[in-house]
Amino acid sequence: MIANEEKMPRLEELTYDEVNAVLMHKWYLSQKEKRDVGMEYAKADFFMHHAAAWRKKKIEADNAEQKKEIEKHK
Repeated sequence: MIANEEKMPRLEELTYDEVNAVLMHKWYLSQKEKRDVGMEYAKADFFMHHAAAWRKKKIEADNAEQKKEIEKHK
């Protein structure tokens, strides 16, 4: 199950950045398994094993970028 009992999002519910992360994950898994693993498999694996860490890293990067922009305009 996904961390914190979160439901598996449908592809249409994902943000642009989440779709890109799942696509990159799909490419990685497909290369590793030497076959196309499919979008649903990649999405499920991403959200079960990698989404929490990805979101944390994304939030940290977004916050750093926002802080940089604020400092630039002070």
